[in-house]
Amino acid sequence: MEEYKDFVIEDGVLVEYNGDAENVVIPEGITAIADWALADCDLMKTVVIPGSVKTMGKHAFAGCDVLESVTISNGVTNIGNRAFGNCPMLKTVIIPGSVKTIDAGAFWSCTALESITIPEGVTVIDDYAFYLCSSLKDIEILGNTLTRIGDNAFENCTKLEAVKLPDSVNHIGYEAFDYCKALLAVELNNPKARICPNAFRGCNNLYYKPKTSRRRER
Repeated sequence: MEEYKDFVIEDGVLVEYNGDAENVVIPEGITAIADWALADCDLMKTVVIPGSVKTMGKHAFAGCDVLESVTISNGVTNIGNRAFGNCPMLKTVIIPGSVKTIDAGAFWSCTALESITIPEGVTVIDDYAFYLCSSLKDIEILGNTLTRIGDNAFENCTKLEAVKLPDSVNHIGYEAFDYCKALLAVELNNPKARICPNAFRGCNNLYYKPKTSRRRER
């Protein structure tokens, strides 16, 4: 179809985008976005991902220099490894409750991102997911489904001031909040949560720092 001419689709998988639109709407019916499919789209400012998409590959939108807004529709189950890595203008991301995992480095170095809402349904924020999001001030975690925050997940989020973690969180990884220099408070009410070494290293303004767990994982 003419409106799909810029999309290379193979067996329901979007493998490449050849258009030059500023506002991109991925066609309904696509079931997956392949690795690197829309990476380095230098003109794309907004993108809407339909609910028919279930999985998102590695680096799917990485390096889109002017991308400002991402809307992920209900139905998508993961945000792939470095899917939006190095998108320096990204300010708005809408994540639906269908997402279960935010994979490693998903928003790596999205330096314009100021706030993020993690919906109920997400169980894992993986390693380096929001690494070096240096403008990130506010994180809202909804519901009680999140269980794991990976290593370095929020490292160098230097403007982050407070984090309220749900009771469901049972693992905070190594250096998860490393050098979040503006961090003042962390609320965590699960006494059995494993907090790995250096999870809050360099958070010199933190007036309540959860104790590091001495338990070792096998």
